[in-house]
This record gives sequence, structure tokens and C-alpha cells, in this order.
Amino acid sequence: MTKEELERALSALPLTFAALLETQLSEERTHPWARPVLAALAFSAGSGMPADAIADVAPEFHPQKARPTRADVRSALDHVAFHLRHDVDPTYGTTLYRLFHQELVDHLRRHPRGGSGPSAESLADRPEGGSGAGSVTAS
Repeated sequence: MTKEELERALSALPLTFAALLETQLSEERTHPWARPVLAALAFSAGSGMPADAIADVAPEFHPQKARPTRADVRSALDHVAFHLRHDVDPTYGTTLYRLFHQELVDHLRRHPRGGSGPSAESLADRPEGGSGAGSVTAS
């Protein structure tokens, strides 16, 4: 590999959580309910949202306003598990899902339906504004 090829490859790497997310969502094998489920979670509050509530909110962010099955939601949650944290509701014992970083919340609130949002390439070398935005780094 030449130095130029290496520099080109490195410049295409996603450097923010939003860019990493958009890279995953733009892949051909991405689950069709991934963005609607993540967008629903971006608008949750507190400790998160149970899967049944996600199924109720996700149609708002689906291009055809379709309604997911429980299996669709569970499968989408598995597909995007890297971007999630979960907790258990102490009152009802249900699993609550939330996004693991505020930058993802901010990004998905600005671009819940995709398409009109920025591409992974446009996010690769610059963080979006908003709280928590910045380069992905290990801490």
C-alpha cells in the first residue's frame, strides 16, 4: 500500500459516534428497522424505553409509517446493540433501552429519518455541533 492509499483509507474512517452510526446505517445489510428504532430511542427520557413502547414510536420514523412486529423490534435492537445501553425498570421488571452516548441522541434528533441528514463521509472528519460531539477516543 502506498502512502497516498494509506492516507485515503485513514481519512475515510469515521471519527465521531455519529459518523460511525451513519456508516453502519448506510451498509447494505443494515436492518430495515435500525434507524426508526434508534430514532425512537433518541426521543426517550430517563432510563430508556421498553421494546413495546419502541414499537409504538418507531412507525413515526419509518418511511412508510409501517408498524414493526415485536420480532422486528427485537431484531433491530440486536442489530444496533453496539449503540445501546439497557437497564431494568425496578417497578415492572422490563428491559429499558437507551442510546449509549449523547452525541447519538443529538444526531438522531436532528436526522431521525436519514436521507436528508449528513452522510458518513461528511461526518468523518468533523464533529457535528451539540453536546457530546467530538472525536471517538478511548478513555
